Amino acid sequence: MPRLLSGIPYPLAERSAHDKNVPMEGSARFQRAVSGILRSAFACAVCVRQDAELCRLEAGAPERKGAPTMRTPAGHNVYAMAAEYPSAAALYEAAKRVRDAGFKRWDVYSPFPIHGMDEAMGLGKSWLSGWVLFGGVSGLLTAAVVEFGPSWFLYPLNVHGKPTNFFTVPAFFPIMFELTVLFGAFAAFFAMLGMNGLPRWYHPMFNWERFSRVTNDGFFLAIEARDPRFTETGVRELLEQSGGEHITIVHED
Repeated sequence: MPRLLSGIPYPLAERSAHDKNVPMEGSARFQRAVSGILRSAFACAVCVRQDAELCRLEAGAPERKGAPTMRTPAGHNVYAMAAEYPSAAALYEAAKRVRDAGFKRWDVYSPFPIHGMDEAMGLGKSWLSGWVLFGGVSGLLTAAVVEFGPSWFLYPLNVHGKPTNFFTVPAFFPIMFELTVLFGAFAAFFAMLGMNGLPRWYHPMFNWERFSRVTNDGFFLAIEARDPRFTETGVRELLEQSGGEHITIVHED
């Protein structure tokens, strides 16, 4: 069996005492030379990586550790840890505490919009308006190409001495306006779905039975397990300190 050196077949690494006295063929010499070069390159790469990791740790950076997927005792993947709050005001204050704790992947759920919640969660300006602008400009340019292309370049016709160049804008303006609005509306609709991860036929939060009250009188906050700061004990303590009730682990499937 060939010996493996860091995943590289190295069948000629060792030779028996009898083989040492036998001249090596050209192909065997070439294989051994290539294996030696690869082994040296691998050793250098390992040294460079170790030196970089050492410098990173000396600079005060936290040690890198793998983030294994959390599972429930039943074997389900953990989606988040969630808690219920008695009122909109309590949920608002809890959101500010979670924001200040540095979490990035979390969300709140309520039966109605809560004034000031975007600021409490630390959310910036939405980029949906950028997509709407892109759609509107695309509609305007599309209308201009479709209208001015045939009348100005492809099939210019003299109709009662009317101009065939840019001065025909008054006649073409309604179509340009309508396509601007139409493309902008389509861009807003599809961008909204994409930015919200929709359509999504089933959300993991519905695996929690109490979450069915979110459309009636329930106020909930969930911190996702994929957040870099997520730890079971730390998140549970934070939710408890923020006034959360019925704290539970929500599984994905």
